[in-house]
Amino acid sequence: MSEYQYYEFQAVDRPLTEEVQQGLRRISSRAHITPTGFVNVYNYGDLHADPEKLLEKYFDAFCYLTNWGTRQLMFRIPSDLIDGNSIREYCLDDIISLQRKGEYFILSFDLESEEYEWEEGEGWLSSMISLREDLIRGDFRCLYLAWLLGVQQGWVEPDEAEPPVPDGLGELSGALSTFVRFMRIDPDMVTAAAGCSGAGGIQSAREQELVHWIRGMDTTEKDEILRRLLVGHEPHLANRLYQRFLKACAPKDNESTSQKRRTAGELLEQAELSAEERKKREAEEHARRKAILKKQQAQERKKYLAGLAGKEDEIWRQVNSLISGKRPADYDRAVQLLLDLKELARSKSEKTMFQAGLNELCQEHRRKYSLIKRLNDAGFIP
Repeated sequence: MSEYQYYEFQAVDRPLTEEVQQGLRRISSRAHITPTGFVNVYNYGDLHADPEKLLEKYFDAFCYLTNWGTRQLMFRIPSDLIDGNSIREYCLDDIISLQRKGEYFILSFDLESEEYEWEEGEGWLSSMISLREDLIRGDFRCLYLAWLLGVQQGWVEPDEAEPPVPDGLGELSGALSTFVRFMRIDPDMVTAAAGCSGAGGIQSAREQELVHWIRGMDTTEKDEILRRLLVGHEPHLANRLYQRFLKACAPKDNESTSQKRRTAGELLEQAELSAEERKKREAEEHARRKAILKKQQAQERKKYLAGLAGKEDEIWRQVNSLISGKRPADYDRAVQLLLDLKELARSKSEKTMFQAGLNELCQEHRRKYSLIKRLNDAGFIP
C-alpha cells in the first residue's frame, strides 16, 4: 500500500504576494497554490522544505496528516497577542510546544498514533482555523484538550496536577469538536474534564461589562479606532482592543478564587466512570429503539396478515405454483407464504387444517431436497 501525506498551509493575516507564490512553486510543481494557501498531497516522496520554516516566513496555520498515524496542527501568532507564559502552563513534551521565532510564537500540536488508517486531509484545517483566533482572545480550551491527550497517552504522571481549566469545556464549538477528532482525544476524557469547567463565551453579564467599558473610552480614541478599523491595515486591531477589555475587567489577585486542581490519575478515573455511564445510556437507548421497532414491526405484520385473511386457498395455489418452478428463489418465497398461512391458521384456530395441507405438500415434493431443507430450517418439519 502506498503512503499518504497531506500538507496544508493557510495565510490568514495577509495574502501571499505573487513573488512568494512563485518561490513556493519552486518548492513543489504539483502543489495547489493560491494567495491564501498551499496544499500538496504525496503518495510517494516528500515535501522538499521544512514546514515549520514555511510557516514562520509566510503562513499563519499548518496542518499535516499521514496514513501511518502522524498528525500535526501549527499556528503562527504575533508574540504581542498572546501570553507565552500562560500557554506554557499547558505545554507537554511531544504533544504541545511553543517556540519564539522573532516577532511570532509558533504553537504546535503533535500526535503520533499507531492507528493506521487512510483518512483524507482536506477540510481539517479550514474547520480548525478559528482556534487561532480563540487563542488570541484568551480561549485556551484547545490547549487544555491537547493536555488531556497527554494524560490519555500516559505522558503525564498520575499525581501531576492539571493546568488551569478553561470555561466552556462542556459546550465545545464546531472547531473544538473537530480538534478533538483530529487529535483523537477520548470524548470520555473531555466529559470528565468538563465537570469542573464553567460556562463558556461572553455571557450577558460580560456583555454589559463590555458596553460599560466602551462607554468609558475617550471619544477621540474611539474615533481613531474606528478609522483604523475601516482602513483595514491592522488585522488584529479588534483582538488587541478585546484584550484591553479583558485586562481591564480581570479580577484582582485577592478577588480570585483558588480552584482545587485535579490530578491526571483522578481525571483518568473519572473518564472511566464517564465511559461506563455513557455505555449504560447507549445500551438503554438501543433497547428503547429496539422495543419501538419491534412494536412497529408487530403492528405492520398484524395489518399485513389481516389483508390476507380469506385468501388462504389462493395463497396455497401460489405456493404450489412457486414450488413447481424448482428455482431456489421461488422456494424461499413459498416458505415465506407458508409462514403467513401458519400464522393465519393459528389466529383462526385452524392449525389442524394447515398441518394437513403442509403434510400433503411435503409428501408430494419429498424428493425436492432443496425445498425440504428450507422447510426444515423454517421449523415446519419436526
